[in-house]
Formats: sequence, structure tokens, C-alpha cells
Amino acid sequence: MKKDYINAIKKREMEYPTGLPSKSPAVAIPHADFNLVNKTTVAVGTLETPVEFHDMEDIKKTIPVQIVIMLAIGEPHGQVEMLQRIVGIIQDEKLRNDILNANTSEELLNLIEPSLLGILN
Repeated sequence: MKKDYINAIKKREMEYPTGLPSKSPAVAIPHADFNLVNKTTVAVGTLETPVEFHDMEDIKKTIPVQIVIMLAIGEPHGQVEMLQRIVGIIQDEKLRNDILNANTSEELLNLIEPSLLGILN
């Protein structure tokens, strides 16, 4: 990632929040423009204590997020496909709970990798 990536995510989050309304555990998908990315990658963080993200559908509302899926997509067309796959993860309540309760990074990777095959390779 280029040095401005983190600031770009913060700025984008203020203008276009990424908290996704769903049953707990809620998810946020912060990301920035592809031109700030050197190589496509995804980072997943689970939070014991939820962090408030603004709701992408209603910026006046906040959502207590426990799963953060940070996207760094290096191609303009790659963002749409990645977001579609992330939506598949988000819509699966059992998978969200399994992700939140994963005990190791390897276990977490095994849970999300099937949804992301072909994008990160």
C-alpha cells in the first residue's frame, strides 16, 4: 500500500461509511481507492469489544462492529467482485459467528479462504 492509504480509508469512512447493518456480530469493510494499492490483499480483524462504525445505509446511525474486513484491492474492476464475495460472508450468520470465535489466524483463514479463492491469487 502507498503511504496515503490509511488516511484515504479514514477520509472515505467519514464520507461513505462501511458499517453493514446485520445481526450481531456486525461487520465493517473499510477500503480506499485502488490506485493507492500495490498488491491486492485482505486483512480480517475480530474485536472482543465492539467498535462503533457508521451505518452505510444511514450515516446518522452507528453499528457495534466486531468483524473488520479491511480491503486493499489493486485493480479497478476487482473491488466489485471482492465486495460481492464479502457480502456472501456477511449474509452467513453462522460463518460470521465462526469467524468471530476463531482461536487462531489459521482457523480464521480456513473459514474465509473458500469465499475469496481466485481473487487473492
